[in-house]
Amino acid sequence: MLILPELLLLIALHDEKGTILSPAATSINYGLAGAVIMELALRKKVELRDKKITVVDDSSTGDSVLDQALYNMKSQGKSKKPGYWVNKLSGQMTIKDFMTDRLVEKGIIRVEEHKILWIFDSPRYPMKDPLEEREIREQIRKIVLHGDSAEPRTAVLIGLVNACRLTNEIFSKEERKEAQIRIKEIIKKDILSKAVADTVAAIEAAVMVAIFSAAAASPTNS
Repeated sequence: MLILPELLLLIALHDEKGTILSPAATSINYGLAGAVIMELALRKKVELRDKKITVVDDSSTGDSVLDQALYNMKSQGKSKKPGYWVNKLSGQMTIKDFMTDRLVEKGIIRVEEHKILWIFDSPRYPMKDPLEEREIREQIRKIVLHGDSAEPRTAVLIGLVNACRLTNEIFSKEERKEAQIRIKEIIKKDILSKAVADTVAAIEAAVMVAIFSAAAASPTNS
């Protein structure tokens, strides 16, 4: 089973070009950091207490990336707000590199060597086996457009996809208005326990703030 950051990256990659889709270009690192924290929340390793992320179980998850993030939070010595960890993990850990390597190892994407100006390495990751991505996209479409029930992990993924501005990659122009309404309803539903739901909501808000700040600071907006 793929974890949240793997699923998010899979949706964010262009199937043929193997590059991050333009709507997520400035948001993907924050989205992946949020996905790691949300995965820890779903596994009841962290939760929101007094508006801060607190480690409640530091035992191994069996996943090296999740364990490293958990260690970073624990070794901090005190709880921090979600925004702190979204920004910290997005810059401190090369989550995107870890996730792309994993997806390559699992045979879902492949590495395609590419250079910028014939000098700088800039590998691309086009789709090798599209089945996994097709299934998750179809699952999201059924939940959002047809009212299928959503299990917690998929509901959280839908929130991340929305935060990273990737909904237009899943829904047609005619579907988008209805999809946005339904996504808001799904995010608000009592699919998660209150402790996990509060944590996820706080992380999602922190991701959106980080993305907005990054977009506002980008050269195209200056």
